[in-house]
Amino acid sequence: MKINYKEKTLLSSEENAQKEVEYMVEDQKLQFQSDLLATKRALASAKAKVEDLKTEYPLDTTAIIEAQLEQEALEDGLARMEKLKEEFGF
Repeated sequence: MKINYKEKTLLSSEENAQKEVEYMVEDQKLQFQSDLLATKRALASAKAKVEDLKTEYPLDTTAIIEAQLEQEALEDGLARMEKLKEEFGF
């Protein structure tokens, strides 16, 4: 039995379940924000890597292209995450 002492009422299992759902949603929201931040950091790093590779001598075009592909994949992933953020209301 669970009691809301302030309101002097019993807490139903549905109320308890609702609170648990709210905590679970908040956990997911925070995890999503963490993932979004990690992706943004990775993208910034990938952009810097591309620019760095473009200044090296001798030029390694294969490395530049691979770094550009990584950057594009991160940009695509970030765009998809932003759409999910909007869809889920995070």
